[in-house]
Amino acid sequence: MTGSAWLKRLPGESPVRQQLLCLPHAGGGASSFRPWRQLLPPEVELLVVQYPGREDRIGEPALTELAELAEGVAGALPEALDAPYTVFGHSMGALVGYELVNVLRQNGFPAPRRLIVSSQFPPGLLPDRGVRDFGDEAVLDLVDWLAGGSSGIRADSRLSAFVAALVRADYEAVETYRPGTAAITVPVSAFCGAGDPAVSPDEVAGWAAWCRAGFDRTVFPGGHFYLRESAAETVAAITGILRREDVLA
Repeated sequence: MTGSAWLKRLPGESPVRQQLLCLPHAGGGASSFRPWRQLLPPEVELLVVQYPGREDRIGEPALTELAELAEGVAGALPEALDAPYTVFGHSMGALVGYELVNVLRQNGFPAPRRLIVSSQFPPGLLPDRGVRDFGDEAVLDLVDWLAGGSSGIRADSRLSAFVAALVRADYEAVETYRPGTAAITVPVSAFCGAGDPAVSPDEVAGWAAWCRAGFDRTVFPGGHFYLRESAAETVAAITGILRREDVLA
């Protein structure tokens, strides 16, 4: 990976025709999307966001306001854009992506061709589970629940304490987020897992009310992290979207 603190670049082997910007889930880092480089067409450059407080930014405090996360990405993005781009955000990343589109519009920056939201409620229907006030064990239970089984984090007490604090900070950003009421003006595709314990396909379909330029939904086998369980199928669906948009552009 190369790039700035906020954006990591994973180019392919061909001249860039399109860029895919990926926004990780709560507690996640840029490396979670590294395997996608081998699954994407070589003409698509993969851009992955690195939030503060993890991986190579571990020395920085995690941000606890979603607007600050979106503004950080928005500040780094224009310099990295070399081609038409699409945004993919998973779980917390879906909300960061939605807010990012609004920030870019407000600042006159080029909008993405499409926003792909994954495993997340639409902005106006976010439940407040109070995770920001959970103790470490309750946070780790939540991580295991979303993962569909033991995540193995508890095997290392220092790691488990770090992960719990990071997830708690990210959930504070999500649970205190207060979106505006305006629908975004780029097309939205919603991805989700059929067996997600946190958000159902019907709830994910509520994103249709938050866009004015077209909406579709794709349901994959799997749970909240279907994109790990069905990585090839997920990236194939994204590639289909990118190729369709490239033809129509």
